[in-house]
Amino acid sequence: MASPGEQSPSTIGGIRRADVLSASALVGLLLLYGCLMAAISHVELGRLAVHVSNFAGLSFYSAILASCGYAALCLLNSAARRNADRRFFWLAVAGVITTLTFPFFAMFKELVLPTRGFLWDSSFAHFGRLLFGTSPWLLAHDEFGSVAGARVLDLAYRFWLPFMFGLPLISAVFLDDDRLRLRIIATWTVSWIAIGTIGGWYFASAGPCFFNTFISHDADYANLLRRLADLQQQASRQGHSIESLQYQSRLLETYRAHDYAPGGGISAMPSMHVAMASLVAMVAFRIDWRLGIPFAAFAVTVWLSTVFFGWHYFVDGPVGALMMFAIWSLAKRVAARVYPGSTAGRSIDIALDDAELLVA
Repeated sequence: MASPGEQSPSTIGGIRRADVLSASALVGLLLLYGCLMAAISHVELGRLAVHVSNFAGLSFYSAILASCGYAALCLLNSAARRNADRRFFWLAVAGVITTLTFPFFAMFKELVLPTRGFLWDSSFAHFGRLLFGTSPWLLAHDEFGSVAGARVLDLAYRFWLPFMFGLPLISAVFLDDDRLRLRIIATWTVSWIAIGTIGGWYFASAGPCFFNTFISHDADYANLLRRLADLQQQASRQGHSIESLQYQSRLLETYRAHDYAPGGGISAMPSMHVAMASLVAMVAFRIDWRLGIPFAAFAVTVWLSTVFFGWHYFVDGPVGALMMFAIWSLAKRVAARVYPGSTAGRSIDIALDDAELLVA
């Protein structure tokens, strides 16, 4: 047996048995989840195959970009070549995970969740008003109610996408800390099942922007929709577009058509936008607190944007962030058991450490 600190026997090249087992467990969990969603939703397998194929292409090109970034780092610093075979193994695993996650989650959100109905909207709306004495969206509009403010929040809401999608791919090649890499990829994967699916099913809700459509008429949320429409008109007159508002109408059309198209579906609580932004911030803090501060600010901005545009109730964001923190904490223990001989204190790849020295 390898003593603590030594590498365990390799399976192929420098790839460890622990790598293969943990990667197989994550992919196997996703496949089990996908089979369950397919059985419940009765999705057409041909359409599922098309969506998996589309995301396979997106994951492939994203992996190419991550590989190019890693290659550039290797040119700058030869120390970055350490454990390259294991990095690319995990990059392939991350590509498989991102390929499968979104078509499988879309089956739940678009075909399964609608059978549940929206049960919690009135409670969440009442809680926010009780907490602040008014609707939280009004407070957000008091601070960011101009076209410029709306465009900033819209940018933050949309800029979330590349961070969310790229996190497992970037972690695979740029991190050489076994525990941290597994912790990130495992947390990312499990969160779609635990937060997005289980949490989304239990706390089934549509959100303020769809309250009057699915729940009942609410004068306060009708006012929200009028304000958002007015901001969109003002932005249009200035030659701009607020994409988040345009997406709301498209999302409603897709939902009413009962269409299976990844990126659709309506689910407010818990907020996966805030949960994923919080995960990025937690990873950044794990690497360096100075890196964590701007990403924490970004997570808060994403949360504000979800309230401002009426995607989510005030409570949806904190619940999503707390659930993500719970998974993140549990994943730390799991990663320590999978890699008992790894150096837990190394939070960032030695290559990135050296690159930081080059910049300093």
